[in-house]
Amino acid sequence: MDSRQVQPSIVTKERVKSMLDELGLSYGEFDQNGFILPYPSHYAIISRGPTQNAVWSVQSHWMRKLDISYMSLAKNQIQRQAATEFAPKMTLQVADDGMIHFRVFWAFNWTPAATDDQMRDEFRVVMNSLTRTFKNLNKEFPDPWQQEAVETP
Repeated sequence: MDSRQVQPSIVTKERVKSMLDELGLSYGEFDQNGFILPYPSHYAIISRGPTQNAVWSVQSHWMRKLDISYMSLAKNQIQRQAATEFAPKMTLQVADDGMIHFRVFWAFNWTPAATDDQMRDEFRVVMNSLTRTFKNLNKEFPDPWQQEAVETP
């Protein structure tokens, strides 16, 4: 058995924190059941339900929003993402202000018997895909203000 490997046990907040530390990720803790991870273009919340045996999940929101006139393109982006990425899942919603918001989420398959390696591997796959998903949104829907800043001498 790998020296980093621990005997499988329930996936506690301490085990998740240990995994984040081992991966060298920056994070902040909130309440009794979660962490927030900052990224340059988004943030991710890793949390679990209120009970000790609850499922851990990740959710994140794309920091920008789109005008409702982009609805057809936004729906196409959701379909492309679902066809090309296994995880995480992406949804869109129209807020009261009439703007389109994108949200990604994933429920981890960490059973009480999950090893540290299994947790780490699934976490890496999901988080890399989440970052790729937001990069794809940035390509599909470029920020005009950012373009202007780059083009201004």
